[in-house]
Amino acid sequence: MRKFLLKILGWSVKGSFPDVDRSVIVAAPHTSYWDGFYGFLALGVLKIPYFILADTTLFHFPMTILMKIIHAVPVNVKGKDAIHDSVRYLRSEKKMHMVICPEGQLAPTDKWNPGFYHIARLAEVPVIVCSLDYRKKEVAVKRMISDLSDQLQVFEALKEEYSGAVAAYPEKFLLPEANLRKLRGKQADAMCQ
Repeated sequence: MRKFLLKILGWSVKGSFPDVDRSVIVAAPHTSYWDGFYGFLALGVLKIPYFILADTTLFHFPMTILMKIIHAVPVNVKGKDAIHDSVRYLRSEKKMHMVICPEGQLAPTDKWNPGFYHIARLAEVPVIVCSLDYRKKEVAVKRMISDLSDQLQVFEALKEEYSGAVAAYPEKFLLPEANLRKLRGKQADAMCQ
């Protein structure tokens, strides 16, 4: 059904999902609520078990119904235990993939939330990079990042993978330049010591 619906809408799913039991799926660009709809359809086509993190404030009637449909798990996103709660939930499942939009909001930002990186590192799972491209009308599985030893390298890989993606609202999509500046600064400081 989801594949049929995507086809009617003129969208497709490109790439194949890696053969891993658990991962953190990073999805971008995220500038519209339609991104979630196309992502939901694509995840159904890929036939992988997944969940998304959603702020606990969204879990009230009638929103609870939608949250259940899209496989949302309530997390206090502003709480200091959000990352550890997410890791615990991901580890508790034998086969499960966590979907995160690192921009963390629909407004333009070049400071992406590094929570996805910390969750994947602590849970000892790879990061799967997926993109939505409105020019091509496709959801693409781009690559898997298994080596999470260097946060700067991970963010550089994300910048490379997303540099050509066209968002629903292109003017709202910014690459993670603030993260890269900060991480390069830390690396330079460490080399000087």
